[in-house]
Amino acid sequence: ATKYPTPMEFVATQDTFGESGTPAELMAKYGLNKDTIIQKVLELKKACKSNNMNQVKKYFYFLILRSTVSFAQLEYGIKGGINITASGQIENAVIDFTSAENLKENLTGYFIGGYASLKLLFLYIRPEFQFSLQNRNFNSLKLNQSKLEIPVSLGYKLIPILSAFGGPNFQYNFNPKIDEVSLSEVQQNTDLGLHLGIRLHLGPLNADIRYDRGLNSNEISLLEKNNIPIVGNVDLQSNIWSIGFSYKL
Repeated sequence: ATKYPTPMEFVATQDTFGESGTPAELMAKYGLNKDTIIQKVLELKKACKSNNMNQVKKYFYFLILRSTVSFAQLEYGIKGGINITASGQIENAVIDFTSAENLKENLTGYFIGGYASLKLLFLYIRPEFQFSLQNRNFNSLKLNQSKLEIPVSLGYKLIPILSAFGGPNFQYNFNPKIDEVSLSEVQQNTDLGLHLGIRLHLGPLNADIRYDRGLNSNEISLLEKNNIPIVGNVDLQSNIWSIGFSYKL
């Protein structure tokens, strides 16, 4: 009743017991004189002004949200690409051949998956889901490392056809394999990384290059090769440059 259909304020004895006195004293005590009435009117006017401003702000925010949602575009598609360099470096190896460090110089890898993208004016949010496989070869060694990854990117359009992006990358590491070599268990299957990159927008086709770096070291140990004890470890921390392509469905 005090707010609808119009704001109101009551001037009364405010549910108090009556007392004896002169009319002027009682009017002042119970707030029924002209000074109190004027004060109440001014307070009500101020409250109405503040309430109107709040209503205007709410309407303004609503218009911004509505405009943003109106311009938002949701799309999804498929993606894939190659890993230029990859994680899984062999370190401190003592085995029956030399230059094990050169394993990182001969490698192949790929990733495949899907994505969704929500465009908000000049920004976009792009979660992805992909399977990644990295292989390295050197002499008699072949290291296979596979992962499930969920990169989540926040992108910014630099120009209409080019954007920069970055964000976290959630990973699940499967146990790597090296032919004829026994390995210990992975210290932690789940990992978190960060990625940065640039993306070229060509209609439904996108091309990007990105760098992905794991935040935590994750090592496993070399145990034996052909039943012969060996010493060494494999660092699974992500350190990847990749080139990818995606197509909007």
